[in-house]
Amino acid sequence: MDGLVYGNLGSGGLSVSPFAERSPGYGRHTIEYRGIDAVGNIGAAGAFVATLIPPPPACTSVVTGRHAGPLVLAAGVTCLRGATVTGPVTVAPGAALVAEGSSIAGSLASSGATAVELLTAEVRGAVALTGTTGHVTVVGTRVAGPLALTGTASAPILAGGQVGALVCSGGPAPVDLGAPTAVRTGRPGGDCGA
Repeated sequence: MDGLVYGNLGSGGLSVSPFAERSPGYGRHTIEYRGIDAVGNIGAAGAFVATLIPPPPACTSVVTGRHAGPLVLAAGVTCLRGATVTGPVTVAPGAALVAEGSSIAGSLASSGATAVELLTAEVRGAVALTGTTGHVTVVGTRVAGPLALTGTASAPILAGGQVGALVCSGGPAPVDLGAPTAVRTGRPGGDCGA
C-alpha cells in the first residue's frame, strides 16, 4: 500500500483508489496542500486555484480558414478552428457550435442548440442563445454587440471576455470562474446578476 489518499473535486470526496469512479466537479476550486516527511515534520500549507470546464463535444464537421457569407449549422457539432466567417451564424435546434480562435463578422443566433462554446473567439455582432439544452461556455471572447441568454438549461460559463451588453432570462445565472466578463454598456440585466 502506498499510503496515498486521492482527492476528488467532485462530490465523491477522498478515496484510497485512483480508479474509483467520480463526478467531474466542474467549476472553480481552491486546492490546499502540505507535505509531511518520513519523520513527521509538517510543512507550511500552500494553495492554488484550479478551474475545470466541461470538455467540448466531439466535432462532426470542422470549418477552418475563410467562410464567405452566412453559415447555418443544421445538425451535429460544427467546430470553427481559426476560422473567419464573413456573415451571420445560425445554430439550429439539436445542433452545436464550438468556435476556437475564430471570428464571426455578423451575429450568432441559436434556438434549442445542444451546446454553444466560444473560446478565445470574436463576434462582431449580437449573440442571442435561446433554450440551449446543454452547456454554454464563453471564455476569453469578445462580443461587440449584446449577449442575450434565454432559457439556458445549465449555468452558462462567462469568463475573461468582453461583451457590449449582457441580459439573461429564464435560466440560472452565469458563473465567471473568478475571471469576470467586462460589460461595456450598463450593468448585466435580468437574471445575470449584478
